[in-house]
Amino acid sequence: MLVACAVTAGLNIVHTKYVLNIDLYASLFVVPTVAGLLFGFTVARSKIMHTENLRAIRYSCDAGVIAKHIVQACFVTCALNVVHTEWILKQPLSSDLFVAPLIAGIFFGYLIARVNILNNKLLRLASTDLLTRTANRMQFDKCLKQELEQAKKSGNTFSLIYFDIDNFKEINDRFGHLAGDHILVEVAHCVKKTIRRHDVLARYGGDEFIILARSANLQTSLQLAEEIKHQVCTNARGNAAHGNGEAIAVSCSFGVVEYSPQRDSVLSLIKDADNALYTAKNEGRNCVAAG
Repeated sequence: MLVACAVTAGLNIVHTKYVLNIDLYASLFVVPTVAGLLFGFTVARSKIMHTENLRAIRYSCDAGVIAKHIVQACFVTCALNVVHTEWILKQPLSSDLFVAPLIAGIFFGYLIARVNILNNKLLRLASTDLLTRTANRMQFDKCLKQELEQAKKSGNTFSLIYFDIDNFKEINDRFGHLAGDHILVEVAHCVKKTIRRHDVLARYGGDEFIILARSANLQTSLQLAEEIKHQVCTNARGNAAHGNGEAIAVSCSFGVVEYSPQRDSVLSLIKDADNALYTAKNEGRNCVAAG
C-alpha cells in the first residue's frame, strides 16, 4: 500500500503542479491517498497468500482479463479525478486533466490483472493432482459435500465409484515407479474419456481413484463402472509403459454405492464405497461390486 500511495502521490504532484499549475497543499493529497490505499490493498490482499507459490508459477498473458481490469481501474481513477478536480481544486474539467488518472488506471489495472491471473493458477494447482490432472482429494471432498447437501434438499440421487489399479504395488516393484506413474496417467486418461462431462474424477490417494456420478442411480453407475473397466483393460493395457520390454497388463477393481438416507454423510458414503471395493478385490479383481 505504501508503494501504491507513493505512485498516486507522485502522479498527483505532476498532475497538480505541472498540468494544472496549482500550488500544492495538504488537502490535495486526500483523493490520491484514497486511490493508493484502494489499489494497494487490492493488490496486497491477492499477493499476501502463498507469495512463494505465486513466484513459482509461470505467468502467461491473458489479454481479456488484463483489458477488463485496466478498464475498471481507469474508470475508478477517472471518477476520483472528477471528484478531485471539481470538488477539491474547484477547477473546470478538460481532456488533458485525465492523462495522469488514465496512466494510474492502466498501471494499477495491469498489476491487479496480473495478480488475479496468478491467483487463479494457484487455485487450480491447489485443487488438482499434478500427475494425473484430475481433482485431488481435498477438491473431491468439497464437491461431494456440496452434492450431498443438494441431494438432501432436492431429493436427487448420485453415486460413488471407488476403484484402484490391481496389483499396483507389484507393478511398481517389478517395472519401477516411472512405469507406475505412466499407468496412473493412462488410467486417468481412459476414465476421463468414459465418464460424463458433469461427473467428477479424482485421484484419492496412491493408485486409488473415485468418481462422483451426479444424478446417477446404482444401476446406471454399475453400467458406467463396467464401461470404465472395459476401457482400462483395452486401452491402458496397450498404452502402458513397457519397463524391461514386457507389456504390462492393467486392470481395475470397482466398488459402487448410491446415496441413500442411511448414507447421509461423506464418511459413510466413502466407507461403504471402500467396502464395496474390497468385495470386488475378494471376488478376484478386475470386477465391479455394489455396496
